[in-house]
Amino acid sequence: MIESEVVEFFEDKNFVEPDSPGDAVKLMTEIVAVDTAIILPSVTPEKAIEAWRQYQALKDSVKTKEDIQVIQGKEFLKKSYWRKIARFFNLSVAIVSEKETQIKIDGHDVVAYHFIAKATAPNGASAEASGTCDTGEKGGIGKSLHNTRAIAETRAWNRCVSNLIGGGEVSAEEMPYLTHEEKTENTTNTTEKNITPVEKKMASEKQLGMIFSLVDRVGMTAPQVKEYMQGKYKVDHSSKLTSFNASDLITFLVAMQGERK
Repeated sequence: MIESEVVEFFEDKNFVEPDSPGDAVKLMTEIVAVDTAIILPSVTPEKAIEAWRQYQALKDSVKTKEDIQVIQGKEFLKKSYWRKIARFFNLSVAIVSEKETQIKIDGHDVVAYHFIAKATAPNGASAEASGTCDTGEKGGIGKSLHNTRAIAETRAWNRCVSNLIGGGEVSAEEMPYLTHEEKTENTTNTTEKNITPVEKKMASEKQLGMIFSLVDRVGMTAPQVKEYMQGKYKVDHSSKLTSFNASDLITFLVAMQGERK
């Protein structure tokens, strides 16, 4: 209880002064008492399992081939699916913030957009998520600002919905650097011929230097960076990043730096 609250409490006309020091100690103990009980699940395991089964059943029912993007043999769900799910669960989704920044990658000036979106359920439960995209992604130096901004917003939108009711499943738009064949033909296998020479290019020294600098600024530890790279890019060291993945990581770190200011 802060000082102003204590003064207000004792100036309350309904306050009765304690008769003895012992009563005073008892009164103050009651004032500062807090609930120390451990956090418990709000539903039983059986209800939780049933709720997840219902979500999976709904997912299978509303998902169509138009909602699916196959990337390297794995299915990812596109924004059309996440819009359906948001509607069926009666979620309210709002953009919390939007930021535009300019960074330099391999000597190119690129523009990055950073969005934070929030999904709210009818019962009040909510989840926030961020999404970023820059004009250097997918080998597209000079990609239109409209498309770059739209991708960043879609990523944040999909992610907050997925975090709230989809178990954090990664959406198709969050997967960086699709090959042309994957985008247009929705192939089930990624072969060597589908990967362009540009996509094989490894991260430059400038990119790695920027990553190290940004990691230090945002306060991430080496294990945290390694875990993030393993989870998203399937590599355990920055030297193994492609130029595309390095660009994506830089955008992510720039967004983190902006949020901490």
